[in-house]
Amino acid sequence: MLSQSCENSVDSPEANDYNSVALKYRGEVIASLEPSPVLDAEHSLFVYNGNNVHFDSLILIKKDTFQITPNDSELQLGKAYIVTHRDSSYTLYRTELPLVVINTGNVEIPDDPKISGNLVLLETGKNPFTSLIGIERRGGISQTFPKKSYSVELWEDPLGDNTKNESLLGMRNDDDWILDGLWNEPLRIRDYTSHDIWLKMGRADYVKEYDDDDNHDHDGHDDDDHDDDFGYYDTKDAKKKKGGHHDKGKEITLGIKRKFCEVFVNGSYRGIYYLGEKVDRKQLAIKEYDGRLRGELYKGDTWANGVTFIGLDDYSNGSKTWSGYEAEYPDKVGELDWGNLHDFVNLVVNSSKKRFDDKIRKRVDIENMADYFIFLNVIYAPDNTGKNLFTARYDRKEPYFFVPWDMDGTWGDEWTGDRLTNTDFILSNGLYDRLLLNKKFKKELRSRWKELKSNVLSPQNLKGMFRENFRYLKNNGAYERENLNPELPQRYSDTEIDFIATWIDTRIVFVDNYINGL
Repeated sequence: MLSQSCENSVDSPEANDYNSVALKYRGEVIASLEPSPVLDAEHSLFVYNGNNVHFDSLILIKKDTFQITPNDSELQLGKAYIVTHRDSSYTLYRTELPLVVINTGNVEIPDDPKISGNLVLLETGKNPFTSLIGIERRGGISQTFPKKSYSVELWEDPLGDNTKNESLLGMRNDDDWILDGLWNEPLRIRDYTSHDIWLKMGRADYVKEYDDDDNHDHDGHDDDDHDDDFGYYDTKDAKKKKGGHHDKGKEITLGIKRKFCEVFVNGSYRGIYYLGEKVDRKQLAIKEYDGRLRGELYKGDTWANGVTFIGLDDYSNGSKTWSGYEAEYPDKVGELDWGNLHDFVNLVVNSSKKRFDDKIRKRVDIENMADYFIFLNVIYAPDNTGKNLFTARYDRKEPYFFVPWDMDGTWGDEWTGDRLTNTDFILSNGLYDRLLLNKKFKKELRSRWKELKSNVLSPQNLKGMFRENFRYLKNNGAYERENLNPELPQRYSDTEIDFIATWIDTRIVFVDNYINGL
């Protein structure tokens, strides 16, 4: 138990060169670490993400004095220090990563429902954020991994009767957050970097508002006999910005923003995570249900006919799932209607070539379809051709568009974390099989690829994004810290980043040859 204190033995505090508090004891500078480092007692680990400090050979954690070695005079990022208090020694690291500290009173976190707990978020240079939370495990097969991912809801009260919206780490103001453990990725950067890439390149054009009375029917269903009344407009006229668009002042993010962090759960260090937003109605700013079906959002949850566009199944509006899809919005029986999505899949699966070519541009956002096909194949995501993919529309009579999700099985790895070295295969599904027979779509694909391969998807840029994320985690000692917990099996190697770089070079050449040959 830490107890020895120099509280009554020190001279007055003074500011040092790093804008933190320093104390003097018998002429020796003692650095006071504030906020206090987070402790994993079982693994004798302290992690500190406050400002840098200057010291001679002693540091102060709360009221306890520690001898520190090596004596570098300041705490270097990512470097392991041994700090000793009486007969107990600990490993201390300084990191720039935010620290997320969760306490549920040692109650095991279940799949469902959420249980109550407390969260503390420590960010360098800022006051700690604290909140009551509800927390549960998230994911499917990922719940079997040693490192769990979590859904977190910010609560106003211990029972969760009221929630509260907060902006965390500069992201959106909301009450629902994701802590993704990234366990099956050797470097913890494939999914993270893939999201960044999509936000830089993904488009969906639903900026324009439409007059319901003039442009839409009133039952919430699509009607192919009135195609001229679609509220569809030429996407080349849409106002665009990287990562999203504006809809009457609303920021629309076609994916999620997220930040790397390190997580402690009930006193145990759990390693590298990202804290991130959710893909939901709010994120995409799609129209709310108003007694009629307007905006729609579905998640590809399981492999089935519908999500891969290879068959047409019957549906029931009394079920929140259909043909591999899970309803995200609306998701209430009585509001939910699978009819539009069913009609869309029917068009792809059963229509003649002429009918498909005539109708498809009014059913899907062609620019978005081109973007996702290119993205899917550049990152090589075989687990994302139908599953792990959101299908959405902004309002009734508007085209569907895609938003990717859960991209851990990419860039030469399977979703299991096993190596997948092939770089000479094109990923598709029933929808893309038909689009690739459409001359206008192939022209759009070639044009968009020519643009992207010279900037966002250039090998130089892709490799640079990966190396930047890799260096950030490595230089902060995050990989090294994860190895201290034997419950978190590692396959980390410095050579993994070189594998990704070589894989990118080879894959881009193959995709370039394929698209230019269409």
